[in-house]
Amino acid sequence: MYFPERFEDADLTQLQLLIVNLLNRLVLHNDRIPIKFHHLSRFHSRSPPSITISNYLERIVKYSNVTTSTVLCIVIYLDRVCSLQPDFIISSLTIHRFLLVSITCGSKAFCDSFLPNRLYAKVGGLDVEELGILEFEFLKLIDWNLSASIEVIQQYYTSLIKQISPDYYSSIITYSSTSIGPPSVVQRMNTEFATS
Repeated sequence: MYFPERFEDADLTQLQLLIVNLLNRLVLHNDRIPIKFHHLSRFHSRSPPSITISNYLERIVKYSNVTTSTVLCIVIYLDRVCSLQPDFIISSLTIHRFLLVSITCGSKAFCDSFLPNRLYAKVGGLDVEELGILEFEFLKLIDWNLSASIEVIQQYYTSLIKQISPDYYSSIITYSSTSIGPPSVVQRMNTEFATS
């Protein structure tokens, strides 16, 4: 599978596959963690939705006309939540709502035109009031920081490519040592799964 060097040139379908691969591994790992009452949030559903992470993300992307920046913001926002809210756990009970709200907020942050909340809610299978509440909770979780520079977005894209094949990655991209802060969820997942 070919991945261009720049995230702006990436195929949206391939980018979704990279992100779904990461999220599936994260959910599989985190579903083993016992749920504690104080970990429950508005993002928790009573049971895992029947739609797969892949099909759900594909549906959101298909009907909300998002950009590569918006899709990559899922991983950026995931990192921010993990850094700022260590008790928040992405699992099969939280991932679908997290995806929908990440795309909703990311579209508003990165796109000149975006859908009204009622359409994001319809695509995601929620009512508009619930999406509004989740959006507010999400913004509090990430300390109202929706922005990301092109350099940060590029670094996350590069990390996603690297996670699937370090050999392929090194053959097309020269790694930048510029730090974006704490290790990203992509880097932590690569390390964690390499040692388990």
